Amino acid sequence: MLLIYAPMRHLSILLLVLFCFASAPNSGRTATQQTAIQIKGIKDQVTIRRDERGIPYVEAKNDEDLYFGQGYAIAEDRLFQMDLFRRTARGELAEVLGAGPNNIALDQDKLHRTYGFSQAAEAELADDRPFRENAFKIQLARNILVRTLQELVEGSNS
Repeated sequence: MLLIYAPMRHLSILLLVLFCFASAPNSGRTATQQTAIQIKGIKDQVTIRRDERGIPYVEAKNDEDLYFGQGYAIAEDRLFQMDLFRRTARGELAEVLGAGPNNIALDQDKLHRTYGFSQAAEAELADDRPFRENAFKIQLARNILVRTLQELVEGSNS
């Protein structure tokens, strides 16, 4: 038998309810609702349509816009969940949920601030050296792959 203290049970129920709302597809929109927005950085038109179950279908004329549209659709559905996770890691959850019974959320915030998750993420973001090194390695691997495929195609045509 699983025993959960009353304050923990209340927090568990609250988090379960929040997760259910955050996981709901289509975010309360109808299938026929249309919204047009302009976003800087997109090269051509991107269309995101949803079926009756709320599943997004992204259409674009180039890969960059397609990936951006996919990310936008996911963020649109999961914004609350992403914000909740961000606040949890930064130790800012009690600002939204309140301290709660026996200060559970506040104690969790203090613990996460002590761990320094926020400072570690900001330090990692400020240091873009690993990104530049990985980008170079990816470009090198891509060039090798393209050259190898070209040699295979030329070899099969001879």
